[in-house]
Amino acid sequence: MAGNRSKWESNVAGRLDLITAWARDGLIEAEMCKRLGVGVSTFNVYKNEHSELREALKNGKEISDYHVEDSLYKRAIGFTYEETTREPVLVEKQVNGEKIKTMLSPKLVVTKVVTKHVIPDTAACVFWLCNRKKKEWRNVSQVEYREVSEYEDMSPDALQAEVEKLSKEIARADNLK
Repeated sequence: MAGNRSKWESNVAGRLDLITAWARDGLIEAEMCKRLGVGVSTFNVYKNEHSELREALKNGKEISDYHVEDSLYKRAIGFTYEETTREPVLVEKQVNGEKIKTMLSPKLVVTKVVTKHVIPDTAACVFWLCNRKKKEWRNVSQVEYREVSEYEDMSPDALQAEVEKLSKEIARADNLK
């Protein structure tokens, strides 16, 4: 256990902010272990022993999850944003009888701002609803089983005759209404 304590202090304890950032960026714990120079089983021991490590991982993952959820929601309902175009300021000069364009300044100047709208994304809508309203939006198709009907053993000609007979009965019922 003393070996674990020293690696905790030297490799992990001072890097909790970095661990939070890695979790936010989507790194899996095995990759974090490589970067920290500790084994996966040792890392799991540290998680059990140190609430601050568990909290760092949780906070990083929650931040990422929130941003992804927010992005998915925006894609599902559509959103508006501004697109800014920046360009260099060019000046035309005459040099040896030729027109040459040169930059007046290395800074870029805003030349236009356009408001754009992203339409709602159907796939994002379906994904959101399938996960948030499972009963109403599940993708599972239900198969209905029924007993063998009297029509299944009929020949095609007999089946056609039955269809014509039933069609006439339906037409007569419609005339009675």
